[in-house]
Amino acid sequence: MHRRRRRRRRQLGARRAARARSRGIDRRLRAVKVACLGMGWWSDVLADAIQRSKKLTIAACYSRSVEKREKFAAKYGCRAAASYEAILNDRSVEAIINTTPNGVHRETTLAAAAAGKHVFLDKPIANTIADARAITDACRRAKVVLALGYQRRRESHFRWIKERINEFGRLVNAEANISRDRLGKIDPSSWRYTAEGMPGGVMLQIGIHYTDVLEYLLGPVKAVSGRFVRLVLPGDNPDVASLLLEHENGALSTLNASYASASEYYLLN
Repeated sequence: MHRRRRRRRRQLGARRAARARSRGIDRRLRAVKVACLGMGWWSDVLADAIQRSKKLTIAACYSRSVEKREKFAAKYGCRAAASYEAILNDRSVEAIINTTPNGVHRETTLAAAAAGKHVFLDKPIANTIADARAITDACRRAKVVLALGYQRRRESHFRWIKERINEFGRLVNAEANISRDRLGKIDPSSWRYTAEGMPGGVMLQIGIHYTDVLEYLLGPVKAVSGRFVRLVLPGDNPDVASLLLEHENGALSTLNASYASASEYYLLN
């Protein structure tokens, strides 16, 4: 009797799954429902990537600006939530795509973790080590995934090097540069170009991508020294920076970053 019931349940489940697949739905590949937090140019870049991947579905969005969230909702076919709390209380939302300014990463991510939501957090993780540790600790305690937006290491050329790195012999030194021309092209009032919103200036904003790549290729970093100066852009934040990194395996790497380049410039040797 019990065996027949179990067999019948399996048969019913198989038929339902077949009907779902015939409608273009594979329950084994169900898209994760996410909500986007913080509307700006980068949130649209990520939303476009989400739609291309088909692995996630944007269910909701929130920005303090009603105009921004309604425009985003119309563009990506999601719900414009009235508050962040409304998203956190929505049990159908499984993860948060967090592109808010650095200064509120801790507050917004801790709230997401407390609500049991996974988090994709754009780089940098935070403006201070204390905030970074608080964020990682909270996500670990809540047993939710914390992913950071370091996409450069996923570029095909860096993956190619990583896969073949042992063929090159022992790597003892690397040099990197990531620079852009930003003179006359920025809004000095934007949080991205102020010492309060982005302490460390160009190195924290774009240089950090290549610190991640260098660690990806050469291993963990155990010591860092550097110099930061403001030479070209208006405001109070460094626009030229240099780092010397010592890796745990003894290798050394250098990284330069600048907003005073004649053009976009990327180098890794």
